Amino acid sequence: MSEPHDTIPEAVEALRARGHSVEPDETSERWLIDDSVWVSAVRLLKLAEYVRLKNSPARIQ
Repeated sequence: MSEPHDTIPEAVEALRARGHSVEPDETSERWLIDDSVWVSAVRLLKLAEYVRLKNSPARIQ
């Protein structure tokens, strides 16, 4: 299984593509989402996964 930091760029790209602002702290261990919420790298990955699933055209109804 890949480490969380291996997929962080993909997660950031997915969130930005959906119109969210995503900025790292100095160490890239926390991420500022939409200038209001700090999340861990693990939460960032989960949020990106949720956004991808929610916006998927093949979503289960």
